[in-house]
Amino acid sequence: PCSGAMVEEMCAAENIDEVAVFFYNPNIHPRKEYEIRKDENKKFCEKLDIPFVDVDYDVENWYARVKGMEFDPERGRRCT
Repeated sequence: PCSGAMVEEMCAAENIDEVAVFFYNPNIHPRKEYEIRKDENKKFCEKLDIPFVDVDYDVENWYARVKGMEFDPERGRRCT
């Protein structure tokens, strides 16, 4: 997963007591792609024996929050 190297670094850090992955990505479309990424993150967490927190795919809420920003560039207003 995209966060893999960072998560591994945190797991190896002596000054971090607990690491968990919080998966919330309703901006990933289509749903099939979302599920692929979620499954990869789950497997990664199982391999490292860390918790995986699966938050709902609340796509309707996502659409409501980004209304008016549909054509903004990547890393624009809707990403903040």
